[in-house]
Amino acid sequence: MGVKLLQLDDAAIRERVQAQEVVVAEKKALVERAINERDLVVAQDRLAAESAADNVELAKLDLDDAPADKKRKMEIHLKQAERALAASKLQAQSHKASAEEAIIPRKKALDAASVELAVLTEQLDQCVLTAPHDGLVIFPETEQARWGLGNARVTAEGEPVLEGQTLMSIANTQQMQVKTQIHESLVHLLPVAGPGARPVNPPAAMIKVDFLGKSIDGHVQSVSTTAKQPDFFASDVKVYPVIIAIEQVNNGGLLKPGMSAEVTVRVQERKDVLRCPVQAVVHKRGRPIVYVKTGKGIEARELRLGAINDVYVEVMDGLKEGEQVSLDPNSQMMPPSENAASRQEGAAPHSAREFVVRGLRPDGDSARLTRIEKYGLTDADLRRMEATVPGLVSVVPIRLGPATFRVPGSPRLYVGRLVATTPGYAAVHDLASFLFDEDHRFLADLDQNRVGQVAVLGAELAQRLFAAEDPLGKTIAAGGNNWRVVGVLKKRPASKTIGTPDGDVYVPLQSVRHLMSQISTIRRAGSFRREEVDVHEVVVTVAKPTQVNSAIAIIRAQLERMHPGENFAANSMSGL
Repeated sequence: MGVKLLQLDDAAIRERVQAQEVVVAEKKALVERAINERDLVVAQDRLAAESAADNVELAKLDLDDAPADKKRKMEIHLKQAERALAASKLQAQSHKASAEEAIIPRKKALDAASVELAVLTEQLDQCVLTAPHDGLVIFPETEQARWGLGNARVTAEGEPVLEGQTLMSIANTQQMQVKTQIHESLVHLLPVAGPGARPVNPPAAMIKVDFLGKSIDGHVQSVSTTAKQPDFFASDVKVYPVIIAIEQVNNGGLLKPGMSAEVTVRVQERKDVLRCPVQAVVHKRGRPIVYVKTGKGIEARELRLGAINDVYVEVMDGLKEGEQVSLDPNSQMMPPSENAASRQEGAAPHSAREFVVRGLRPDGDSARLTRIEKYGLTDADLRRMEATVPGLVSVVPIRLGPATFRVPGSPRLYVGRLVATTPGYAAVHDLASFLFDEDHRFLADLDQNRVGQVAVLGAELAQRLFAAEDPLGKTIAAGGNNWRVVGVLKKRPASKTIGTPDGDVYVPLQSVRHLMSQISTIRRAGSFRREEVDVHEVVVTVAKPTQVNSAIAIIRAQLERMHPGENFAANSMSGL
């Protein structure tokens, strides 16, 4: 406390203070002159009044001594002297009032100049910043400041300072809190309370800091009432800042500002309820169903669902305890004739009925005309394919991009590929047989509907990030978001269609659409480019190999009509 922290360049303010001191001195001299002039006028009028009073006194004496024949004349002289005295007094009052009025504007000018001098003097004093209390000094750094964009500034010697700029803050390290954010699609789960206001019955939170080896209790302290963008390059994503208060006092200073923490907020709790794995539920015509094993075979059954997390969903109606459900419902949704055909000896391989449609990056000349390369497919394109392609079995959209994956609170990281897709991706690439064991799963239909932040890891990436640890249930960070691991794949062979997949991380496409911007920045060897893509490619499956060419022709025609000037490629999986 009281320690000098920072000295601002005060040369310009000192010059203004000196100039203002001259102005104040001039204004003060004018006031003093006006006061002197008033005092002089008052003194002169006082002498004139006294002289008039003397004249009245003399007139009275003359009247007393005058003979009878001259008394009338002396009475007139007395009245004239009395009127002159009255006029002198009135004139003195008028002169004094005029002199007082001349002082008032000069005093106001002096007061204004003095106030401005006081403000400048205060600013001069504030050029030296001292610590108001003990704590840890933290210098802020924004995303814009790191990239040198906009008006954002850094606190450093020689840097200019803007009005309203935060130069530093002093953290009270005894009472810590976690600053995090929640996406706009999930903010309704938390009670909103602005800064300084605590929500009624705030939800409990569990805070995990890796190096402590344990979780810390906390609660939701505040949820901002206004949204912001998570970073400079994600203007189309909106999040709400959240403050999580840590219950325990930070004795010993083990927790330090800037440390990473993982926060879990308990928004609902259900006990003694019926539940089933989330991967068992799919949506058919907008309704949630599961495929139940019965004595007569597999039966599709509609459910009424309740609370949900990354692993289980509450079943309020439609199932009974002990009934068995399929954990691969997408295979059950395949038409019976297709299932039979795929089991017949000599039937066409799965890849013979599949083809890939890819959006192609603009060529060099057209790319240079815009700061953001916009290409690829859209959700509207996918709906048109589903509505117009004959014999269509499935459309699996995929958004791809390089990403750096890390374990929060750990130095471990891996540069791999983020694959945002749907549950149908597993069927296309036969991933069910590559899941590590029965406790692991691929993406589920419910993950898409609830913006689930879940991830399935490739073998190499899982080994690099977690080594001998079990990744299941752990958290990885990528793209400015945390993703909970729900599955790990075994080592897979490389192919022409997907390259080397063991460094991939699979996440729900719908979650990426909500949580991450369509505009991504791709950095390579000291340079970067920006692209706006919703879907890079789709894998289309039709019922028969003979329908592939006609389906490709229909989709090409649609894309040429809806995306003039853009390029697309369509190739059968068997031809790759």
